[in-house]
Amino acid sequence: MIKKILAIVLVVAIVALASFKLFFSKGDIKKDIAKLGENVTSYHSEATMKLYVNDDKRVFYVTVDYQKGTTDQFRISLLDENVNQEQIMLKNAKGVFVLTPLVNQVYSFKGEYPLNETKPYLYHSIINAIKGDYTCEKLNDGYLITFVPKVSSQPSWIKEEVKLSKDLKPVFTNIYDVNNTLVCEVTFTKFELETTYNADFFEVETNMKASQENVISSSKMASEEDLPLLPVSLSLTSELKEQTSGKIDDVNVFILTYQGPKEFTIVQHIVTPSPTIEYKEVNGQIVDLTLGLGFYFSKALSYLYNGVSYSIYSSSLTMAEMIDVANSLEVVIEK
Repeated sequence: MIKKILAIVLVVAIVALASFKLFFSKGDIKKDIAKLGENVTSYHSEATMKLYVNDDKRVFYVTVDYQKGTTDQFRISLLDENVNQEQIMLKNAKGVFVLTPLVNQVYSFKGEYPLNETKPYLYHSIINAIKGDYTCEKLNDGYLITFVPKVSSQPSWIKEEVKLSKDLKPVFTNIYDVNNTLVCEVTFTKFELETTYNADFFEVETNMKASQENVISSSKMASEEDLPLLPVSLSLTSELKEQTSGKIDDVNVFILTYQGPKEFTIVQHIVTPSPTIEYKEVNGQIVDLTLGLGFYFSKALSYLYNGVSYSIYSSSLTMAEMIDVANSLEVVIEK
């Protein structure tokens, strides 16, 4: 009888131990990642990011470099594989800069970018998410963390899943919308801690030169015959009231005016590459678009894509609705 009791106790103990190993304590991983975040002085990551919008898929090759210091330095490269064009975000002691090597332009900002909100490709975003509400499941080969992403430009993104390896390195990130549809997936192909960088690695001129040498020769650019692009798959019920074109400072500009419950104006023109780096100081915030990086300020959204400058103006559209307009422009081209 005693042997049977001992056997039962042993079985219960084994089951309990297995259950403990299967379900990892959220407090433990929170503590481990918090320590990791405090001790991270630099890292390099590489990933493929896929964004799904309006039955369209955009693919980016994303690299992130970080170096801790008096001013934390970041370099984020978004290489759009659809058109083989690159945008680079730099943060250094001089400020925040967005580089568009294709046209040799640099926009300078003040602000907390890229730490202002969740970015699925950024290791810092994972570390920050674990400081809030989340769920955690222990897997055989790591951990699955689920939380609500904070992306002001994408309010429909309501669930983010992040897989970490056993040593807490990122494996993948999946984001789902209100319909539980996958809208963004990031697959990390490389992640290294304690990387070292040259003194000029985070400088504008160094990055502009390197990108132009590596990418521009095979980039695809839009031509004036492609313009204007129209938001043909837009969910808004607004209708095109007027389409005009004209020259402003010897540049052909196309203007589309929409009326309806939500009124807005779209301005487009081809950008001529500058022979020297052209710096522009910009107010407002940097916005993550499915086309790269844009700028939102005073009821206007502006961005460069495929050699074309776009500006969307509206007093009635939200920033998210302006982004929907921008995404719709890229899906279908009408003449």
